Amino acid sequence: MTDNKTTLPPQKKRYEWIDNARIVAALLIIYVHIPTSFQNEPLATSTTAVNLITGSTIFGRVPFFLILAGYFLGRKITWHKAIDRAIWLFIPFFLWNLIFWVLYSYETLLSPSWRLIDYVHAIPHILGTSCLFSPRFHILSSPMAWPTIDPTWFLRDIVLLSLLTPILVRFKGLIMASLLVVASFEDFNLPFQSGVTLAPYTLFYYLLGVCLCNFRIDDAYCIFNKRFTPIFVISLAIITTVCIVLGCNGVKMINATIIGPLFGAMLIAYSGVLVEKHLPKLSKRLAPCGPACFLVFVLHRPLLHALSLCLPGWITGTILIWLLPIPVCAAIIALFLLMKRYAPLLLPYLGHMKVPKKQPVDAPTAKAP
Repeated sequence: MTDNKTTLPPQKKRYEWIDNARIVAALLIIYVHIPTSFQNEPLATSTTAVNLITGSTIFGRVPFFLILAGYFLGRKITWHKAIDRAIWLFIPFFLWNLIFWVLYSYETLLSPSWRLIDYVHAIPHILGTSCLFSPRFHILSSPMAWPTIDPTWFLRDIVLLSLLTPILVRFKGLIMASLLVVASFEDFNLPFQSGVTLAPYTLFYYLLGVCLCNFRIDDAYCIFNKRFTPIFVISLAIITTVCIVLGCNGVKMINATIIGPLFGAMLIAYSGVLVEKHLPKLSKRLAPCGPACFLVFVLHRPLLHALSLCLPGWITGTILIWLLPIPVCAAIIALFLLMKRYAPLLLPYLGHMKVPKKQPVDAPTAKAP
């Protein structure tokens, strides 16, 4: 008897609670960009509101993704895996930034004064790598440090860190100790906000994920499911007390250390477990949307900008403006699902998702005479 069945490599396992947490973190990223997208509205430009939104727990949205990236890439890392991951992320990152750079530069490209040098100086702006490792280092002497779609700066850093991960894994203890020393002397948020490529802020949280790569996901789930509630209650009480006593200065003090962002990242992971545990029906619908987070990073800021130009003032001037992250995220997820169903070949290039291999049809089994 001849068996012609094809053996497929095992499919990558997805964890429902992690995908839930990804959606929560993506919503928070949209949420904190509302004030900068609706700059003319008094509600959105309130200093107190902005500090409360970006402070303490919610400030863990980016560290959560950095820790997650370092964790999954650090497991059984090889140079082939690192290069493959970097290329797989760089292609859609570059294409989207190029698309929006062309859209933003439409009038410039039609101008008679346009010269090739404009393209040359735009290259660092598309990639957002003009400050590589140091603020004094500038590619092609361009001062730009943010990608065309500025929230994608941490995707750019993950691309570079992916290439460095085999080295980071080997020296992770020494590097982490050095970063902890740096954290005790300077505000991690200062290099982060200046747009420096691979700032200590970014390196610390990505490397933390790499250091945790030997920790089993099932063990992490067990901690968040059974032991995190008292930690959450005590930590939240301390942070709330500090913020009440010191006001905005308390929020800034928490953000200036690694305590606030780390607690925020853990709280986001905890929210993913809570959704899976207490809202199973919602979790079943939400978790498959986890891979859409890449498109959320890329498209939410341009979409918010477009809405700021067309929404009536009676909406943008009221508390309804803070409900926007839900429909914006839902619209981008709908685009991802439509692409996945009707144009799956575009997913690796625009959606940062590898097309799943189709199950081969088993050949008929020949009977022995």
